[in-house]
Amino acid sequence: MRHYSPPPPHVTYPGVVVREITEKFASAVKKLEPGELVKDEHFTLFEAVSALEIMDPKMDSGFLAEGESLDEEYDVSRDLLPEEILGIIDQLLCLETLLTSVYVEALLNPTPTNITEADFARDPDLRDGQPKLLFILRAYCVGLLKACHLVNELVKAEHYYETFVITFQARKPQPLVFIRSLLQTLLIKDRVVLGTYDARQIIDRDLALTVLPWGKQIDPSYVNVEVPSDPRHQIAAQMANFRARVTEPYLDLFRIFCQNRCRVRRTLCHSIHEWDMLQAEVEEIDQLLQVTLDEKPLTTDRGDIGYRLPLSSWAYLYKLRQMEWIVQLGFELTIYQPDELAGMYWYVNYLAKTRAQHGDRIKAFTSRALSQGRQASGYMAARDRECMHSLSYIRATMLDAACTWEFADGLCCLYTTLQRLGLVRPFGPEPRPYSDDERRYHIRMRPFAAIALPQLPTFDEFTRAASQPETGIPDLLKYAGSAIAGARKGYEALAKLPDQQAFCIRSGDRWRADVHACQKAAVAAGAAVTQLAKAFDVAAGIVDGGKGGRAAEGEASLDVGLRVEFPEPGKGYHDWWIVPRLIPTTSEKKKHVE
Repeated sequence: MRHYSPPPPHVTYPGVVVREITEKFASAVKKLEPGELVKDEHFTLFEAVSALEIMDPKMDSGFLAEGESLDEEYDVSRDLLPEEILGIIDQLLCLETLLTSVYVEALLNPTPTNITEADFARDPDLRDGQPKLLFILRAYCVGLLKACHLVNELVKAEHYYETFVITFQARKPQPLVFIRSLLQTLLIKDRVVLGTYDARQIIDRDLALTVLPWGKQIDPSYVNVEVPSDPRHQIAAQMANFRARVTEPYLDLFRIFCQNRCRVRRTLCHSIHEWDMLQAEVEEIDQLLQVTLDEKPLTTDRGDIGYRLPLSSWAYLYKLRQMEWIVQLGFELTIYQPDELAGMYWYVNYLAKTRAQHGDRIKAFTSRALSQGRQASGYMAARDRECMHSLSYIRATMLDAACTWEFADGLCCLYTTLQRLGLVRPFGPEPRPYSDDERRYHIRMRPFAAIALPQLPTFDEFTRAASQPETGIPDLLKYAGSAIAGARKGYEALAKLPDQQAFCIRSGDRWRADVHACQKAAVAAGAAVTQLAKAFDVAAGIVDGGKGGRAAEGEASLDVGLRVEFPEPGKGYHDWWIVPRLIPTTSEKKKHVE
């Protein structure tokens, strides 16, 4: 069949001479080798793409069909039925048509300079002739645009990114950007908390609660002393230096927890370095105040434990909490591979134990201050109440730290056992040619590598503590069961604390729900340990508590008839405590285990 080419287009334009080049072009193309490219150096990629788009109705955004216009021809001043106005308002309320609404476009174009100009018709003569019902739609559109403007300005003025504040962050799904920005504004706008308390009031109240109940360092009357040689003036001056240094990082903690969870963890990784430097700097202020106040070191039956150093002690406590949050958020965000869980839970145990020990140190100094206050002349009941309130806070902090370290210790032993039995393997292909244990350790510990205290364990120390090579599986599981049982009892005690003693006033329901979730996770972990211990005893031939015939070095070869499943993110008992499910591999082995 003969092929007929379409006739050439008839193009006429002044000064343009049209020539048919189809045959010449086809002939030239035949001379090209496969893969050979001919390109005019002055014909750019942009021009090439433009050439494809021009006058193509599918590609050319400016292509207009005959009779079509770029201008919107809809008459926004036309009369509307009441139900039509309600329908438009309903769509705008859902933000379905906000950016494409001809009514919104008419109000904004050109940009009005006052409320009078914000009308569908800019011509006063036409405006007066508009249907009366349109004033309802106009009023709604103007109000909606103003609200959107205020929201946009608020979001631009705050830090937003797409564990009071912790209650807000615990909500699922995560609050929207505007709500998080609004909370930041309500909390710390112009460095005033909740529109009432300035930074000094908040920091001093925090110091009084944690490390300095009724402390001279935060006595507000010292600010009025103007004689430079007076110790009270010197104390007030040093505390002013302290507040100037800590106000920004302290208020930033509230701001951080208004962000989404991924950004919370990332920002905390930077924040701990700020608090590490802060701790060292305020320790110098502590030493200056120590001389001014003529403080004496604390000596106990166990020996001298040094000076109080309340300001650096306060900074250290906050730094430890943030370090724990970083690791725990790593579990929540599923950052760690299954074979890393034992080591990371050991590190949580290490941090929580350090926090508990630090709380014990703070408690010793606060108890001494209470005892000295009761023995001094001019004893005041208010001072006694403040010290007891501080001791109550420290006890709650230490109980929380103890629960954390016990539970983390138990899960570390459980995952060490599962890994030793070959039941826990990393997700993805094995082996991992571009990774090894030491490299992963340095990646996980990078946020903590530059922190002075607590000192980061070396890779060898970390590996030995997580793998516990000298401990057999029966002892590991026995210790895991004991530690998890201790954590469960600790959570039970925490849950029974009244809101005042738990320091969760106005957020007690959320806080108690979180404690109950931890308690449920501990119960599930205890059941998993018991199930694994029974399965191991059967596989190793251990009967009635007797010793089996397998040596510790042969434990890895045992088949305990179980496989491990992990809960999906957010579907477990608690996001920070990853409790594995142990599933029997065969019904026969299940019977033996039972």
